[in-house]
Amino acid sequence: MTILHYVAADAADSSPSITDWLTLVVAVLALAGSVWAIIYNRSSASSARSAVAEAKKAAAAAERVSQSEIDRDHEMFRPPQIGSEAFSLEVNPRTKEENLVLKFTPARTYRITGQSIEGDSHSPLSCPLFNPAGVPVRIVVDVLRPHRERSAVKELRLSFWPPAQVDKRDLWTCRCGQPLESHESAHWEVTVPVVTPPRTPAEHVYSA
Repeated sequence: MTILHYVAADAADSSPSITDWLTLVVAVLALAGSVWAIIYNRSSASSARSAVAEAKKAAAAAERVSQSEIDRDHEMFRPPQIGSEAFSLEVNPRTKEENLVLKFTPARTYRITGQSIEGDSHSPLSCPLFNPAGVPVRIVVDVLRPHRERSAVKELRLSFWPPAQVDKRDLWTCRCGQPLESHESAHWEVTVPVVTPPRTPAEHVYSA
């Protein structure tokens, strides 16, 4: 065998076989698959983060709407301000004393307590705790004549709550999260400046 024959044989032996080509193709496909998987996973992670962010935004928007409705209801349920026209003078036929009286009619059923403020002194008002809607509330604020011409009480602070379950009637509630029990701080507080009405020549008649 000549040298040319050996060279030709070596060249033939060193040429890639079909197996080598298949291995190369498989390796290339595997590499391409890995690259695609990385790109897909990154895209999926980005999409997932976007979905979570959008869900959080939607939840926050829904919470804002819900809180806005709760705040609106809280203000809608608030007792109206009580003005000077709610004060009157009445003569007690038994004692003949002149009483300064506050009268108002709540449009909604409330639990109500109150205090009279005279300087630094706070005194509890005699007031029914449960007050049904449409029923006048009558509170004696002060005793005037023959003791005094005008009341020394400067203002009243009335605390309001929705009715409690034990009241068993006219039940409703406020969802705002503020106290609902009358032994707690006021759910709503109304400050009423005290006014002594001008007297007329005619005697005031006591009415219950």
